[in-house]
Amino acid sequence: APAVELLSADATPLLVEAEDCAEALEGLSRIASRERALELVRVNPSLLVGGRADRERNRDGAPAAFALDTLYAGRLRGILDDRLRNDESKIAEIELYSRARA
Repeated sequence: APAVELLSADATPLLVEAEDCAEALEGLSRIASRERALELVRVNPSLLVGGRADRERNRDGAPAAFALDTLYAGRLRGILDDRLRNDESKIAEIELYSRARA
């Protein structure tokens, strides 16, 4: 039932492979608890396409990058991998943009 709730709010995760969604959720879970990561995804299901964002940017160039950045998911990998920031500031940025999009 939680998957149906997510998809009824935003079907964007259907655009990518399951392993890409899992990669994004794993990345979110690294900087927050799994429960917190799931909460962020409930607010903004398009975060789940973040696992695919870099591959699309490198393969397809500007049009795909623009679409992914518009969904905010294109920024997810950069935020998660930023070694100059602490996890709390990463979560705060992800939450801010997710809530603004919702």
